[in-house]
Amino acid sequence: NLQPEGARMKTKTSPASFLHKSFPGQTRSTLIAFTVLMGMALAPQTQADFVVGDLINVDLEHDSNGTAATGDAGPFSQTGTPTWNVVNTTSNLTNVALSDAGGQSTGITLSTTGITGAWRNTAFTTDSADSVVRDYINSAIGGNTTFTFSNVPAGTYELYVIAGVFQWEATAEYTTNVTIGSVTQSVVRPIYTDVSDFIPSGLGWVEGTNFTKFELTLESPGTISGTMFSPTITAGSGDDQRVFMNGFQLVAIPEPSTIVLVGISLGSLLIFRRRR
Repeated sequence: NLQPEGARMKTKTSPASFLHKSFPGQTRSTLIAFTVLMGMALAPQTQADFVVGDLINVDLEHDSNGTAATGDAGPFSQTGTPTWNVVNTTSNLTNVALSDAGGQSTGITLSTTGITGAWRNTAFTTDSADSVVRDYINSAIGGNTTFTFSNVPAGTYELYVIAGVFQWEATAEYTTNVTIGSVTQSVVRPIYTDVSDFIPSGLGWVEGTNFTKFELTLESPGTISGTMFSPTITAGSGDDQRVFMNGFQLVAIPEPSTIVLVGISLGSLLIFRRRR
Protein backbone atom coordinates (compact mmCIF):
# COMPACT_ATOMS: atom_id res chain seq x y z
CA ASN A 1 0.00 0.00 0.00
CA LEU A 2 2.63 2.48 -1.02
CA GLN A 3 1.53 6.09 -1.52
CA PRO A 4 3.11 8.58 -3.95
CA GLU A 5 5.59 10.88 -2.30
CA GLY A 6 3.87 13.76 -0.51
CA ALA A 7 0.45 12.10 -0.57
CA ARG A 8 -1.63 11.59 2.58
CA MET A 9 -4.01 8.86 3.54
CA LYS A 10 -7.63 10.02 3.68
CA THR A 11 -9.28 9.09 6.93
CA LYS A 12 -12.77 9.68 8.22
CA THR A 13 -13.10 12.02 11.18
CA SER A 14 -16.02 11.69 13.57
CA PRO A 15 -17.92 14.88 14.58
CA ALA A 16 -16.67 14.49 18.16
CA SER A 17 -13.07 14.12 16.99
CA PHE A 18 -13.44 17.15 14.70
CA LEU A 19 -14.73 19.32 17.57
CA HIS A 20 -11.94 18.13 19.88
CA LYS A 21 -9.18 18.85 17.37
CA SER A 22 -10.58 22.09 15.92
CA PHE A 23 -11.69 23.94 19.02
CA PRO A 24 -10.25 24.37 22.53
CA GLY A 25 -12.40 23.27 25.48
CA GLN A 26 -14.19 26.56 26.17
CA THR A 27 -14.92 27.27 22.52
CA ARG A 28 -16.04 23.71 22.01
CA SER A 29 -18.57 24.03 24.85
CA THR A 30 -19.87 27.25 23.38
CA LEU A 31 -20.28 25.68 19.96
CA ILE A 32 -22.20 22.76 21.43
CA ALA A 33 -24.46 25.14 23.39
CA PHE A 34 -25.08 27.19 20.25
CA THR A 35 -25.98 24.06 18.29
CA VAL A 36 -28.41 22.95 20.98
CA LEU A 37 -30.08 26.37 21.05
CA MET A 38 -30.44 26.41 17.29
CA GLY A 39 -31.99 22.96 17.42
CA MET A 40 -34.48 24.15 20.04
CA ALA A 41 -35.36 27.22 18.00
CA LEU A 42 -35.91 25.27 14.82
CA ALA A 43 -37.50 22.15 16.25
CA PRO A 44 -41.03 21.43 14.98
CA GLN A 45 -43.96 22.13 17.28
CA THR A 46 -46.06 19.14 18.27
CA GLN A 47 -49.39 20.86 18.99
CA ALA A 48 -49.95 21.80 15.33
CA ASP A 49 -47.90 21.75 12.16
CA PHE A 50 -47.03 25.45 12.38
CA VAL A 51 -43.46 26.47 13.18
CA VAL A 52 -41.20 29.53 13.16
CA GLY A 53 -41.21 31.11 9.72
CA ASP A 54 -44.63 29.76 8.74
CA LEU A 55 -47.42 32.05 7.61
CA ILE A 56 -51.19 31.71 7.37
CA ASN A 57 -53.07 33.91 4.88
CA VAL A 58 -56.86 34.34 5.19
CA ASP A 59 -59.02 36.10 2.59
CA LEU A 60 -62.67 36.60 3.63
CA GLU A 61 -64.96 36.57 0.59
CA HIS A 62 -68.56 37.40 -0.22
CA ASP A 63 -69.13 34.30 -2.33
CA SER A 64 -67.50 32.16 -5.00
CA ASN A 65 -67.86 35.05 -7.47
CA GLY A 66 -65.58 37.24 -5.39
CA THR A 67 -61.95 37.99 -6.15
CA ALA A 68 -59.75 35.48 -4.35
CA ALA A 69 -56.51 36.89 -2.97
CA THR A 70 -53.39 35.93 -4.88
CA GLY A 71 -49.65 36.40 -4.55
CA ASP A 72 -48.26 39.17 -2.37
CA ALA A 73 -51.72 40.45 -1.41
CA GLY A 74 -51.28 41.26 2.28
CA PRO A 75 -49.32 43.72 4.42
CA PHE A 76 -46.82 40.96 5.34
CA SER A 77 -44.75 40.75 2.16
CA GLN A 78 -44.35 37.38 0.41
CA THR A 79 -42.64 35.99 -2.66
CA GLY A 80 -43.66 33.31 -5.13
CA THR A 81 -47.22 32.03 -5.23
CA PRO A 82 -48.33 31.66 -1.60
CA THR A 83 -51.53 29.85 -0.71
CA TRP A 84 -54.46 31.90 0.62
CA ASN A 85 -57.26 30.38 2.68
CA VAL A 86 -60.19 31.81 0.72
CA VAL A 87 -63.32 31.66 2.87
CA ASN A 88 -66.67 32.29 1.17
CA THR A 89 -69.40 33.11 3.68
CA THR A 90 -72.23 35.47 4.59
CA SER A 91 -72.45 34.25 8.17
CA ASN A 92 -70.24 33.18 11.06
CA LEU A 93 -67.30 30.83 10.65
CA THR A 94 -66.99 27.75 12.86
CA ASN A 95 -63.58 26.07 13.17
CA VAL A 96 -62.53 26.59 9.55
CA ALA A 97 -59.32 24.58 8.99
CA LEU A 98 -56.38 26.69 7.82
CA SER A 99 -53.37 25.84 5.67
CA ASP A 100 -50.07 27.68 5.64
CA ALA A 101 -48.68 29.69 2.72
CA GLY A 102 -47.11 26.50 1.36
CA GLY A 103 -50.48 24.73 1.23
CA GLN A 104 -49.80 22.44 4.19
CA SER A 105 -52.40 21.80 6.89
CA THR A 106 -51.57 23.55 10.19
CA GLY A 107 -54.20 22.20 12.58
CA ILE A 108 -55.17 25.81 13.37
CA THR A 109 -58.81 26.84 12.87
CA LEU A 110 -60.68 30.14 12.59
CA SER A 111 -64.10 31.03 14.02
CA THR A 112 -66.08 34.29 14.16
CA THR A 113 -69.18 35.74 15.83
CA GLY A 114 -71.32 38.76 14.98
CA ILE A 115 -71.17 38.33 11.19
CA THR A 116 -74.48 39.06 9.45
CA GLY A 117 -73.49 39.50 5.81
CA ALA A 118 -70.82 40.00 3.18
CA TRP A 119 -70.26 41.95 0.00
CA ARG A 120 -67.69 42.95 -2.58
CA ASN A 121 -66.65 46.17 -4.31
CA THR A 122 -66.23 45.61 -8.03
CA ALA A 123 -64.95 49.18 -8.45
CA PHE A 124 -61.58 48.23 -6.98
CA THR A 125 -58.72 47.39 -9.30
CA THR A 126 -57.72 43.85 -10.19
CA ASP A 127 -54.25 44.48 -8.74
CA SER A 128 -53.12 41.55 -6.57
CA ALA A 129 -52.56 43.94 -3.67
CA ASP A 130 -56.27 44.79 -3.73
CA SER A 131 -57.54 41.24 -4.09
CA VAL A 132 -57.73 40.75 -0.33
CA VAL A 133 -59.72 43.97 0.25
CA ARG A 134 -62.21 43.78 -2.63
CA ASP A 135 -64.41 41.43 -0.59
CA TYR A 136 -65.36 41.45 3.07
CA ILE A 137 -67.67 40.02 5.70
CA ASN A 138 -69.49 42.43 7.98
CA SER A 139 -71.51 42.93 11.15
CA ALA A 140 -74.93 44.50 11.51
CA ILE A 141 -75.01 48.30 11.84
CA GLY A 142 -73.78 49.08 15.34
CA GLY A 143 -72.67 45.49 15.92
CA ASN A 144 -69.36 44.06 17.10
CA THR A 145 -67.59 40.94 15.84
CA THR A 146 -65.08 38.51 17.31
CA PHE A 147 -62.47 36.23 15.73
CA THR A 148 -60.70 33.25 17.29
CA PHE A 149 -57.73 31.24 16.05
CA SER A 150 -57.78 27.90 17.89
CA ASN A 151 -55.17 25.16 18.40
CA VAL A 152 -52.31 27.64 18.07
CA PRO A 153 -48.96 26.22 19.28
CA ALA A 154 -47.02 27.95 22.04
CA GLY A 155 -44.81 30.62 20.52
CA THR A 156 -44.54 34.24 19.41
CA TYR A 157 -46.66 35.61 16.59
CA GLU A 158 -47.48 38.65 14.52
CA LEU A 159 -51.16 38.93 13.63
CA TYR A 160 -52.12 41.31 10.82
CA VAL A 161 -55.81 42.28 10.91
CA ILE A 162 -56.97 43.63 7.55
CA ALA A 163 -60.20 45.48 8.28
CA GLY A 164 -62.33 48.56 7.80
CA VAL A 165 -61.04 49.06 4.27
CA PHE A 166 -64.49 49.44 2.75
CA GLN A 167 -67.30 51.72 3.95
CA TRP A 168 -70.25 52.84 1.88
CA GLU A 169 -69.98 56.58 2.52
CA ALA A 170 -67.05 58.64 1.33
CA THR A 171 -68.16 61.56 3.50
CA ALA A 172 -67.19 60.09 6.86
CA GLU A 173 -63.98 59.03 8.57
CA TYR A 174 -64.57 55.65 10.24
CA THR A 175 -62.42 54.35 13.09
CA THR A 176 -62.60 50.62 13.86
CA ASN A 177 -61.04 49.52 17.15
CA VAL A 178 -59.57 46.02 17.40
CA THR A 179 -58.83 44.55 20.83
CA ILE A 180 -56.78 41.47 21.70
CA GLY A 181 -56.31 40.90 25.42
CA SER A 182 -55.58 44.28 26.99
CA VAL A 183 -54.31 45.89 23.77
CA THR A 184 -56.57 48.01 21.54
CA GLN A 185 -55.46 49.33 18.16
CA SER A 186 -57.34 51.28 15.52
CA VAL A 187 -57.86 51.22 11.78
CA VAL A 188 -58.97 54.59 10.42
CA ARG A 189 -60.70 54.71 7.02
CA PRO A 190 -60.45 58.38 5.95
CA ILE A 191 -62.86 60.62 4.11
CA TYR A 192 -61.94 60.13 0.49
CA THR A 193 -62.49 61.45 -3.02
CA ASP A 194 -61.05 58.32 -4.61
CA VAL A 195 -60.59 54.78 -3.30
CA SER A 196 -56.86 55.09 -4.02
CA ASP A 197 -56.72 57.25 -0.88
CA PHE A 198 -56.76 54.12 1.26
CA ILE A 199 -56.56 50.90 -0.78
CA PRO A 200 -53.24 49.04 -1.09
CA SER A 201 -52.65 49.56 -4.83
CA GLY A 202 -52.98 53.32 -4.36
CA LEU A 203 -51.80 54.23 -0.88
CA GLY A 204 -49.85 51.04 -0.19
CA TRP A 205 -50.13 49.04 3.03
CA VAL A 206 -50.20 51.57 5.85
CA GLU A 207 -50.59 50.38 9.43
CA GLY A 208 -53.54 52.11 11.06
CA THR A 209 -55.21 52.90 7.73
CA ASN A 210 -55.90 49.57 6.03
CA PHE A 211 -54.57 47.10 8.62
CA THR A 212 -53.29 46.83 12.17
CA LYS A 213 -50.65 44.48 13.61
CA PHE A 214 -50.43 42.73 16.98
CA GLU A 215 -47.40 40.98 18.48
CA LEU A 216 -48.44 38.09 20.72
CA THR A 217 -46.82 35.35 22.77
CA LEU A 218 -48.55 32.16 23.88
CA GLU A 219 -46.79 30.47 26.77
CA SER A 220 -48.73 27.26 26.08
CA PRO A 221 -50.91 26.00 23.19
CA GLY A 222 -54.21 27.84 23.03
CA THR A 223 -56.21 30.48 21.21
CA ILE A 224 -55.75 33.98 19.84
CA SER A 225 -59.03 35.88 20.18
CA GLY A 226 -59.98 39.44 19.37
CA THR A 227 -62.96 41.77 19.20
CA MET A 228 -63.65 44.28 16.45
CA PHE A 229 -65.93 47.06 17.65
CA SER A 230 -68.55 48.88 15.62
CA PRO A 231 -66.82 51.82 13.90
CA THR A 232 -67.13 55.32 15.28
CA ILE A 233 -67.41 58.34 13.00
CA THR A 234 -64.49 60.57 13.88
CA ALA A 235 -64.95 63.14 11.09
CA GLY A 236 -67.62 64.03 8.55
CA SER A 237 -71.01 62.32 8.58
CA GLY A 238 -72.44 58.88 7.76
CA ASP A 239 -74.50 56.08 9.25
CA ASP A 240 -73.09 52.79 7.96
CA GLN A 241 -71.32 51.81 11.17
CA ARG A 242 -70.56 48.17 10.46
CA VAL A 243 -67.45 46.15 11.15
CA PHE A 244 -65.81 45.24 7.84
CA MET A 245 -63.46 42.25 8.10
CA ASN A 246 -61.27 41.64 5.03
CA GLY A 247 -58.70 39.08 6.14
CA PHE A 248 -55.81 38.07 8.35
CA GLN A 249 -52.16 37.08 8.22
CA LEU A 250 -50.69 35.08 11.12
CA VAL A 251 -46.89 34.80 11.17
CA ALA A 252 -44.86 32.58 13.52
CA ILE A 253 -41.69 34.42 14.56
CA PRO A 254 -38.76 33.48 16.84
CA GLU A 255 -39.34 34.22 20.52
CA PRO A 256 -37.27 37.21 21.76
CA SER A 257 -35.59 35.07 24.44
CA THR A 258 -34.48 32.55 21.82
CA ILE A 259 -33.03 35.30 19.63
CA VAL A 260 -31.09 36.72 22.60
CA LEU A 261 -29.70 33.32 23.64
CA VAL A 262 -28.68 32.40 20.11
CA GLY A 263 -27.10 35.82 19.65
CA ILE A 264 -25.11 35.50 22.89
CA SER A 265 -23.95 31.99 21.98
CA LEU A 266 -22.90 33.00 18.49
CA GLY A 267 -21.13 36.12 19.77
CA SER A 268 -19.25 34.10 22.38
CA LEU A 269 -18.23 31.55 19.76
CA LEU A 270 -16.77 34.27 17.52
CA ILE A 271 -14.91 35.90 20.43
CA PHE A 272 -13.34 32.63 21.58
CA ARG A 273 -12.48 31.71 17.99
CA ARG A 274 -10.63 35.01 17.49
CA ARG A 275 -8.68 34.59 20.72
CA ARG A 276 -7.51 31.16 19.71
